[in-house]
Amino acid sequence: MKKHTLAALITAVVLLAAAGAGLVYYFNIQKNSDASTSSFDEHAGMKTYRASTLKGLSLYVPDDYTENEEEYFDVSYKKSDARIGLTWEETDNDIVNYSSNAIDQYKSIADGFTLIDEHDEDISGTAVHVVEFGYMLSLDSGDKNYSCIAAYALNGKTAYVLTCTCEADNFSTYRDDFVRTYRTMQLVPDLGETQTS
Repeated sequence: MKKHTLAALITAVVLLAAAGAGLVYYFNIQKNSDASTSSFDEHAGMKTYRASTLKGLSLYVPDDYTENEEEYFDVSYKKSDARIGLTWEETDNDIVNYSSNAIDQYKSIADGFTLIDEHDEDISGTAVHVVEFGYMLSLDSGDKNYSCIAAYALNGKTAYVLTCTCEADNFSTYRDDFVRTYRTMQLVPDLGETQTS
């Protein structure tokens, strides 16, 4: 009888220890989950992309990029040689065909072109087609190599093209900024009003 009592006591202690460890594990997971959910802000360190006529798309850029006016963009942002710009136009194409046509335009003006990656992402319910590529331009000052991430979204018949580019040698410095920027693209209802910062 003494052996059975000792075995039952040891079993009870082991079960209580296992239950205690399980509760500690559960509460630690819950605590970490709550902390990571409440402390993560996908727009931290970013500001609203300001464009006087932008409708139908919400977009953010890193805070340390400054507003810059360029020929092809209503408003663009820059940091050193990195550029982030957004254009939009009406189209009858789907987003994959639209982006394919846009990439063909790059190929036709560039002196060299290399496709690095092409994929689709769902960003908060917005279908975004992403193309990463390199291109070369032969300029009077010599050949310049650039790296680019272009992200395409479609809202009705409006195609949005986010172009993030820099000199190829500096791409590793800016790539995270570019990815973080396109991952803020989100379609919004077009209420006939312009978006401002």
